Amino acid sequence: MGVKEQISLVYKDTVIDKQIQIYRLHYSFLRICLKYKDEFKIDKSKYVGWDLDFIRGQREVTTSFNVWWSKIGRSLFSKKTFDPKVINSNSIKHLPNSLTIQLSKTSPIEYNLQKIREILSQEKDKTKEVDTQRNHYVKLQIYLETWKLYKEDLTLRETRRRLVAKRKQIFKRLGNRSAMDRFKTQDFLKFDPPKTEGLYGKKILTKDIRQIKSLERQIQRYRTNAKRILQNVCNGEFPGQYSS
Repeated sequence: MGVKEQISLVYKDTVIDKQIQIYRLHYSFLRICLKYKDEFKIDKSKYVGWDLDFIRGQREVTTSFNVWWSKIGRSLFSKKTFDPKVINSNSIKHLPNSLTIQLSKTSPIEYNLQKIREILSQEKDKTKEVDTQRNHYVKLQIYLETWKLYKEDLTLRETRRRLVAKRKQIFKRLGNRSAMDRFKTQDFLKFDPPKTEGLYGKKILTKDIRQIKSLERQIQRYRTNAKRILQNVCNGEFPGQYSS
């Protein structure tokens, strides 16, 4: 997780363990489990304090994440914290040209480091972590979207079209920085169908069949991953182990 993402975990005098997008995705997967209760059995002992009835809502209209987070989620997952502060006490033996700084153990490391740098008026550390959290978020969102599209009984072509459109929408929402994500530079559901008439063309060549089969396998893998995550969510774990 990058520096900015770690810092964003702190809100006023509280801190959460993960980026809010991950909680939001967990919530989305959980709502699917609640909606398809015949297919997914939720272990309610894993969701004490979540108020599943409130999430489920009334008349098939589930509660939005933002409403749930403001009323329940933030207080459920937040821990108390405080900014680093200088301790001036005669009972502490200070070394020459030194400061004694008190830190909160619940705050993210990078958050504490930034505040310490502010106190010491030093330049910001130029070493940055590899940012994988955003990439992780995009993939999980695509897996969930693939599972939901499966329920609509769409053609392979239409499923691919919607997934590609959804992925572009996600990157646009994340902003320009997402253009550097490794997942974005890869060929995503690459498919070059025949130019003739019909769903996949009247004359389907061997290479076209291979493309179709490859696309089917990719989408099936996304759907399988989503179902495993949904099962993990039923057991109170997110995202858990989902790839074979």
